[in-house]
Amino acid sequence: MSATKIARKLLDQLIELDHTTQAAHYEMGRIIATLTDSKLYIELGYESMSQLIEEELSFLPGTANKYAMTYRHFQRLHYSKKEALKVIMACSFTHVTAALPSAKQKMGERAINNWIAAHNPIQINFAFNKEDHAYMVQVLKSFGAIETNGQLRNSSAALLEALHHV
Repeated sequence: MSATKIARKLLDQLIELDHTTQAAHYEMGRIIATLTDSKLYIELGYESMSQLIEEELSFLPGTANKYAMTYRHFQRLHYSKKEALKVIMACSFTHVTAALPSAKQKMGERAINNWIAAHNPIQINFAFNKEDHAYMVQVLKSFGAIETNGQLRNSSAALLEALHHV
């Protein structure tokens, strides 16, 4: 087999896995929203959904909240699963997650891409040990971030405000 055919085969596999991952984000959002909204985590012996996530899953409660909120926005805007997956595949879960909260009606690929171009969302992720994370949360709260369900709201604005004071 030629190097080109091997490369093409690997790329096709990668694209298929990417599609599977994007679809999994939608499904995880559905499941997390259901467990949270129905408080079914209590039936599993957990005091909170955050506790379940921290003990059972490989991602953080904030990520779980993003999955659930995006799923809820799809529901709020009356997307079918097929429509939601089509938009996710075309625009990426990250961009859809950023665009949907302010949407008043369904957004197609073109509208989401226009939103992306207009808002140019840039995301920066940090990894901290527990002590540094606790300190960062404390700093962000002191500059206006609000903690709800294990996730900080207004954290970007709080970080920028904190940086102005450095």
